[in-house]
Amino acid sequence: MHTEQFAHSNEVKENMNMDTKADVRLKGKKKTVTFALVGAGVLVAGVAAALVIPQVIHNGHIAEYHELTAETAAAVADTAQAVIAIEAANELVSVQHQDAATLATQLTGLSAAATPTFTAEVGTGLKQAADELAGAIAELSAADSNTDDLGADLRAAHMAQQESDKAASDAKVTAIVTKRDTDLATAKDDAAKKKINEAATLEAEAARSAGIAVSSLDLSIDDAIALLELTSAAGSTDLVPDAKVNAETVEQAKQTRDAAVKARDAKVAELAKAEDAIASLQKALEGARAPLERAAAEAPAQAKAVLAAAPRAGTTQQTALTDAAQAAEVSSGVVNADGTVVPASDTRGADGGPEATVSVSKLIGLVSSYVSSAKGVIEHHAAVLAEETAAAAAAAASSGGGWDGGG
Repeated sequence: MHTEQFAHSNEVKENMNMDTKADVRLKGKKKTVTFALVGAGVLVAGVAAALVIPQVIHNGHIAEYHELTAETAAAVADTAQAVIAIEAANELVSVQHQDAATLATQLTGLSAAATPTFTAEVGTGLKQAADELAGAIAELSAADSNTDDLGADLRAAHMAQQESDKAASDAKVTAIVTKRDTDLATAKDDAAKKKINEAATLEAEAARSAGIAVSSLDLSIDDAIALLELTSAAGSTDLVPDAKVNAETVEQAKQTRDAAVKARDAKVAELAKAEDAIASLQKALEGARAPLERAAAEAPAQAKAVLAAAPRAGTTQQTALTDAAQAAEVSSGVVNADGTVVPASDTRGADGGPEATVSVSKLIGLVSSYVSSAKGVIEHHAAVLAEETAAAAAAAASSGGGWDGGG
């Protein structure tokens, strides 16, 4: 967590940064965060008249002064980093609340899919998960004081990054296909061609995976910081010359250090609150994992039932459904040696069991793809039947005979 990196900051650097202002760059605009540090002026002002004191005492003052100023500099730097993390976290919370609400609606839609797309048990589980997720999001959103448009910058940056990743992925796939075709043209035999095709297929799939969009719900605060290009840069000032350091200098440096630490702790607490909001949302999303894993694991079996109920669907629609069902199943849990898949939720014991490797948002996407494909099969089957019925009616009419609608 980001807050952990600010808990114990004891790093002492040469050329200590002692400015009491930290420049924080947010979305390309320079924002200055000013800390009200009592006695900050002592860091640069010096003392009007040095007292004549024993050298050993003076050396002790110098050592303590440098230690205090180092602690102040570290606290100021930590505060600047916390300010950046808070900015990113607040934008991330707003975006994730909006997208989670969309997922809850999507989950409700999935639960309405009729048999045989899902079993009745799976449909009920999805509906319950959708209701619980919607309720949790409503509570979290009510506690979120940020405005709806706060996450606009993050969303725009995220979309731009996704477009860039997709373009790079497409370009790589094109290059792989071009190379494959060139290699196939010079292949000596069928075995060589098979090897070339298999290698190209694996490379292309890996390239496509790199271009798959990542949901905002899977972003971290660090991801948001990078997308928003938030950086901090603290200015520097000279320390009080060692020859002018005395007891008064040290006392004022303590006050400055204490004020810097207090300012840092306040920002760290604010960041922790934002992190808690993100964690609470992730917990609410995880509540939908078990029914989604169950739906994904059962997808291939249910796909067969869909195909049996809609035998007139075209080959393209049937293949799309089979592929979508298999993709959902593989991502749903643990694959056994015999190829069967057990939902990860069923294999997790008291100690947590296997770690989930697919996010809830991706699971919803995979299950949605399966449901959409099943709908396509059913609709195409109905369309084919309708066309046949219309053709039969037209044929009967043209022959002058009656038609009773089939049978």
